[in-house]
Amino acid sequence: MPDMGYEDEPLERINIALITFAFDNGEMINLLKERGTAIKFEKFDKMREMNKKIDDLKRRDLDKLSRPVSAFLTFENEEGLNRCMNYNDTVRDDPEF
Repeated sequence: MPDMGYEDEPLERINIALITFAFDNGEMINLLKERGTAIKFEKFDKMREMNKKIDDLKRRDLDKLSRPVSAFLTFENEEGLNRCMNYNDTVRDDPEF
């Protein structure tokens, strides 16, 4: 994408400072919390029950649990953010871009 003028000097290259991925793993997190509570209160039968549920979920949905569903990008500057948003709009409006 061409420079959009958001920085004092034109930038040829845009750098991403940080990428954080999000996963569809809410069910796993809830099971882990329940297991942690069981351990905290020394309810080891409950802990073993939760371990079985966790293992079943991993066996059934490992692909889903480990595939990112979103990415959060932090750019080093305003120019990077705006070029990314411009690119996203272009692709959304013209999927063959």
